[in-house]
Amino acid sequence: MDSAKVALLSTKDGDSTVNGMEAGIRRLGFPTGSLLSVNRKGDDLLEINLPRNGFSSRALFLYVFFLIYVAIFAVFFVDLDALTPSTADFCSTCPLIGLGSLVILVSIFIVVKALSRRHVTFTPSEFTMTSSFLGRKCGCRKSSVVGKPSDILNVKIVVSGGQFAGFMTACEISEGVRSHRFGMNLSVSEKQYLVQQIGEFVGCPYSTQVQLA
Repeated sequence: MDSAKVALLSTKDGDSTVNGMEAGIRRLGFPTGSLLSVNRKGDDLLEINLPRNGFSSRALFLYVFFLIYVAIFAVFFVDLDALTPSTADFCSTCPLIGLGSLVILVSIFIVVKALSRRHVTFTPSEFTMTSSFLGRKCGCRKSSVVGKPSDILNVKIVVSGGQFAGFMTACEISEGVRSHRFGMNLSVSEKQYLVQQIGEFVGCPYSTQVQLA
């Protein structure tokens, strides 16, 4: 991206940190104690491996709320008296089987989500975002992000979610009409480091300040 376009965006946003290469921002060092894995080979490759998502307090709260909701539903809508071995039949046990299956599926989803990792790779010709679970790629091809670095408009940190979601922040790559977010489980210093690394590798404007989406 040429310097004139960078300068124009910097002036429009009114943020001296929109492009660190031109605004003279100090270089950010690798965050102390971080579990990030960042591998850069000159201008040919930038590999970012995020740590596992983990069991966030928000996810655990939603899971407990879900279990309570299921329990209340079972008490009011499932005939528990008809579930004795002598009187149980398919019609009486079907709702309970359905609820049990739903709890199992949601539990599996949460565990997979917590133990999965996000991988972001940049080359001069393309960038990809994929996920893996216990070392194996998860998700279908359509769930993977593939784009061109030349189409990236900017990289920044944005607020992701409303008040109920806890106003979490995430790294955002703006690519034309599309935007890709990742790293909500990272600390602010880790997000700032990644934004700077991506912005400098791609050569696009970036901001290390938290912005509203």
